[in-house]
Amino acid sequence: MASMFTRRLVPAVLLTGAMTATLIAALQTAAHADVLDVSCIPPSSTTTTYEPPLTTTAQQVTVSSNTEFGPCVSATVAGLTAGRRTAVSVRTMSCADLLTSSTVQYDVTWIIDGVEGASSTLLVNTVTTIVGGVAQQTQTGTVVDGLFEGDSVLRTSQAPATQIALCTAGLGQVSSFYTVGTLTITSLT
Repeated sequence: MASMFTRRLVPAVLLTGAMTATLIAALQTAAHADVLDVSCIPPSSTTTTYEPPLTTTAQQVTVSSNTEFGPCVSATVAGLTAGRRTAVSVRTMSCADLLTSSTVQYDVTWIIDGVEGASSTLLVNTVTTIVGGVAQQTQTGTVVDGLFEGDSVLRTSQAPATQIALCTAGLGQVSSFYTVGTLTITSLT
């Protein structure tokens, strides 16, 4: 009986050894993988207003933007649940400028344990396109200062494109724009 028991035990031990080797290999791979420092999902949104409203003619405009990121989760900062960005600037622009590529820098203030805490400065390239009646904006870049410095940034936003399409055709104006999207910040180390 002892030899029968030994024969059944040996394959189980070998299987356990194979599983252990697989687990070690997976952990070593994960140790070298990118780490998702922050992920924010809808209803993360931005409301941007233009005063005076954008038309086909370039003019000086006050642009006010308010972004609420959240809900957010972080693999590296316990208690991080949301983020905020507020900006006001004066620019010369028309509605066609909403569809041009640009480079922008902005700060995100993170909500950690229910309190506004650390911030990150993002430097991103922005591309906006209209696909199937939807304005799609993609921002890619890097965190250049603050929390998550050196990490890569990917932000995507969508909104109905009706206002932009009518404005660029000379049939309307854009006084405000509301988008919903995601933000991911990933460590490259």
